[in-house]
Amino acid sequence: MCGSTSSKNVEKGRSLGRCHDGRYKQAHIGNLVRRYIIAVHHPPNHQAEDDIMGKLSTHVLDITKGKPGAGVKLALYAVGQGGKTLLKQAVTNSDGRCDEPLLAGDALQVGKYELVFAAGDYFAAQGEQLPEPRFVDEVVIAFGIADASQNYHVPLVVSPWAYSTYRGS
Repeated sequence: MCGSTSSKNVEKGRSLGRCHDGRYKQAHIGNLVRRYIIAVHHPPNHQAEDDIMGKLSTHVLDITKGKPGAGVKLALYAVGQGGKTLLKQAVTNSDGRCDEPLLAGDALQVGKYELVFAAGDYFAAQGEQLPEPRFVDEVVIAFGIADASQNYHVPLVVSPWAYSTYRGS
């Protein structure tokens, strides 16, 4: 585990903050059972295999419900001078994420890409009353990979009326 644990924080089940490398850790106490959860496993040498080669990942956050967007269809395209090439299609899991990276290792190349999320279909399936045509329907995020050895996380924060993204790692 990273860092030290204060017994005061553990007893109250509070967040223990961040590890030295920015990852979160948290303790939960319940029925005398103590569980520690770390977002990413720390191997003995503190360098996971995924840290060696770059990868591309995404997730969807539904801000109308304050929950992950489960069941959102998405498509990843490479964009070149000759047009767009479909690289992968996926559906987000119960955590709003894909079960595996969209691209990893040698498949992640320097270049331009587009992620297309079927947000309108997702909100319709959730029972949201949407106008026709939908204000937010397909969300296209165009982005570039400048260094294929890095991790790129491109999340979608979305409602039927607005969306946003940012570059994570």
